[in-house]
Amino acid sequence: MLGSQAPTGAYIGGTDYLGSRPNAAATGITASSLGYELDSDTTTSGNQTVYGGNLAVTVAGFGLGASAAVVANAASTTITAASVAGSTALSVANSAPVVTLTGDTKAATFILSSTRVVSTTAGTEVMAGAAVTLDPASTSNLTLDALTSLTVYGAGVVTFDLSDTAGDSEDLTGNLTTINLSGMTAFADLDEDGKSENGSFGYNNTSTAAVTLNDAVIETVVLGSAVDTVTTGSTVEFMDSIQGFQLAATADTTDAVDVVDTDVSDILDITGASHTIVADDTAYSSLDAALLALSATSGKKAAFHADGNTYIFINSADAILDNSDQLVELVGTYDLDLLVSVIS
Repeated sequence: MLGSQAPTGAYIGGTDYLGSRPNAAATGITASSLGYELDSDTTTSGNQTVYGGNLAVTVAGFGLGASAAVVANAASTTITAASVAGSTALSVANSAPVVTLTGDTKAATFILSSTRVVSTTAGTEVMAGAAVTLDPASTSNLTLDALTSLTVYGAGVVTFDLSDTAGDSEDLTGNLTTINLSGMTAFADLDEDGKSENGSFGYNNTSTAAVTLNDAVIETVVLGSAVDTVTTGSTVEFMDSIQGFQLAATADTTDAVDVVDTDVSDILDITGASHTIVADDTAYSSLDAALLALSATSGKKAAFHADGNTYIFINSADAILDNSDQLVELVGTYDLDLLVSVIS
């Protein structure tokens, strides 16, 4: 547990740690599960690390700074990050920890607990957070390369950069294929009277997730009730699949055409360029048939339905179907006219 009443910057380390140790205003914690043994075999190919058992870390309490680093070495790691309301009378600031995970673990789960402070003049959301960057922009610093799944529960602010840094001397193994945010919940921005405030249409969801995917890996992303931005360079060869994408129109019935409710709708950022996607209502018999038809036009950019799902296709400059042409799958059928307005 990373909490209160210990020297600033204190660390917990070791191969067999059980229990909790208070750690005030700490910058981080290093912990390994019982039985974890890092691969030291320089002759046998492959990862020979023994991952041991599971690890649980809680980051909560007064006095925590805005960020906390957790270095976890275990078969699986569960991190609970809990915000705590402060006290103006006691001159205690709100505690909103954003936990950055590094280390060597095969599965990671974040449980985010955010809170709200209400005074006579304002309401303030105090958001817990989670952050993972697999390949920071420098050499010899890959982290969590054995990770196969990331899961998040609760309300908070999530930033996951799972991309492989261009020009880096190292390449990610591509083990991480499942990002599950379906357990994330909404957290409204409320004023002192408990009424919604801010937002383009009167509702601001302060529970958010920004996920950048690996262009060279087939990934499945499951979204929840946060407002999400998914950034991907997904291609025909490595097609990402996104489940639970939120897309809604405003309740204003006087509009000539439906308008996207940006307060609750997710965003899809397809890397490589700024895109203007066209809604294609053609009834294709299959995904393969759609791709062959669309790729016949150089530079074609379209959103369409096939096989019960929704796809976004961006053809290259030629008029043939290539593995490098961009393709993203959204599970289920979406209103194409609304969808194209949330793709960048």
